[in-house]
Amino acid sequence: MNTSVLPLTSRIWFGPTVAAALTLFAVVVTLDPADCRPGTPEGPGMTVDETFNVQMGWYLVESASELGVAALHPASLMEVFEGYNPDHPPLGRAWLGVFHAVTQAVAPADTQGPFVTVSARVGSAFAFALTVLAVGWMTGSRFGHVAGTLAATSLALMPRLFGHAHLASLETVTGLTWTLTVLATGLLWSREGGPTDRVAAGTGVLFGLALLTKIQAIILPPLIVVWALSHWRWKAVRPLAIWGLVGGVVFVAGWPWLWIDLPGHLTEYFGRTTGRQALNVWYFGEQIADREVPWHYPWVMFFVTVPPGLHLFAAAGVLRFGRQFQNRPELTLLLGSVMAPLILFSVPGVAVYDGVRLFLVSFPGWAVFAGLGGALLYEWLATELALLPHSGNRDAVSAPQSKELPSKQEKTKAPSAPAAVRLAERLKLTRVRHPGIILAAVFAGQAMGLVWTHPYQLAYYNAFVGGLNGASRLGFETTYWGDTLSRSLLLEVARRVPDGSTIEIAPVLHQFQVEALQTQCPVLNRNRLTLRAYDSERKEGDYLLVFHRRADMPRQRDLEAAGWQVQVATHRQRTMLASFYKRE
Repeated sequence: MNTSVLPLTSRIWFGPTVAAALTLFAVVVTLDPADCRPGTPEGPGMTVDETFNVQMGWYLVESASELGVAALHPASLMEVFEGYNPDHPPLGRAWLGVFHAVTQAVAPADTQGPFVTVSARVGSAFAFALTVLAVGWMTGSRFGHVAGTLAATSLALMPRLFGHAHLASLETVTGLTWTLTVLATGLLWSREGGPTDRVAAGTGVLFGLALLTKIQAIILPPLIVVWALSHWRWKAVRPLAIWGLVGGVVFVAGWPWLWIDLPGHLTEYFGRTTGRQALNVWYFGEQIADREVPWHYPWVMFFVTVPPGLHLFAAAGVLRFGRQFQNRPELTLLLGSVMAPLILFSVPGVAVYDGVRLFLVSFPGWAVFAGLGGALLYEWLATELALLPHSGNRDAVSAPQSKELPSKQEKTKAPSAPAAVRLAERLKLTRVRHPGIILAAVFAGQAMGLVWTHPYQLAYYNAFVGGLNGASRLGFETTYWGDTLSRSLLLEVARRVPDGSTIEIAPVLHQFQVEALQTQCPVLNRNRLTLRAYDSERKEGDYLLVFHRRADMPRQRDLEAAGWQVQVATHRQRTMLASFYKRE
């Protein structure tokens, strides 16, 4: 390698920055759900409740724009938040709203409504890129630039996270605030001398921002309390008190809706999860209500939705430190951040649904361990491949230099080729002398599932269950959020049906789903196609669109019995993800 490049590539920030920039580009150019931006590559289709977040984000930004400086007045803020839907805190939605406004100003896209979902999706793309950067930079600062680069790369190559980064939902912004809180707390509190008041206050601010994003942040207090007390005993009480107090103040100060009736609205917000309508889950071929899902559901889903190589690297990263965990508090917190959400959603009676969506915050910590395991492989390759000759001739390693035949004793003492040399020869890589090239090839292999399922990464399953096709045969949910009703399918539907036709859609999971899809899909509106919810009792109607959420979709045999015949379908890995029917 050119020595003039080494100082740059060895910088802690270089690899993570490149990974984050490439991730941002890959996501931003593949956002379009329904021909909102013709000429760009297609992205996932409109998801079931995506517009709720976009509408509220747009509302917050528009309100602030209209009020101007007056928006800083508490009375104005309270007035604005009286019209805000308080099912989620405002930070994540405001983030989407700001990116929506900026994107519309720079590259406007048209729909029938006041807001455009594809423009708000840019906010999730930036949040994911920043998460990749944070994971890589903070890992590199403690474990070296190789571990940092591989940790950032591992996170970017996790298909479920990559897929959610395309959606104007709260999951990706939640992942950013959660990851910043965990990494900053783990690294700063673990400095020599333990956590100071200033560090506790600073990380408390990050905790408050996580609370302002989504309710998953309530997992952090018990996790960090147990972690801090186990490492610093009574010395952790004061920092924990400061951390929790600052986080609570930031949470209340950042959500003016709470000011109106603090006790009542806090109770309403945290109690809403117990009063919501139950959702169905499809698990091992059975429809199950979300509160009755078996305890092992989150563990199994986590295991089967991360590329297998990354699982192996992460396991190696955990084993690499073994007994050092007690002396490395930051690693203990990282491992806890992976386990805690999985444990919570394993508790009987706790609702869990939509694949891995509710515990996506477990994935960034696992990516850090994958980076540590990858760095271990890099070190091994660097040591072993140092013995690989330039000529790529194995004989140069073990053959005697003399032309005379070696004695029997000399034969037994002749050194064998290193394991990496033998591996390189089998892979025809005997001329590759830099371990980074081999490691890059290994990690590139982990991206195959991401590529094969594009743009439906929410349907990704790893090779441990035979990919998407194997998971479907085992009875896993193939898709759950409507993202498979993408541009290519809608364009084909528009080509096949007369202008002005009515198309039924299933499954419909809430009363605003059809209207939202109608207003956000130019490909439908250009042809004056009208959507309506599917009703199995309705005898009239010629066309039907179905995304294959198996827990709620009409059964195939019932559709066939009613005269519906498949005209066109979306497949990945020989598995149907969405279909368009005509009644014969």
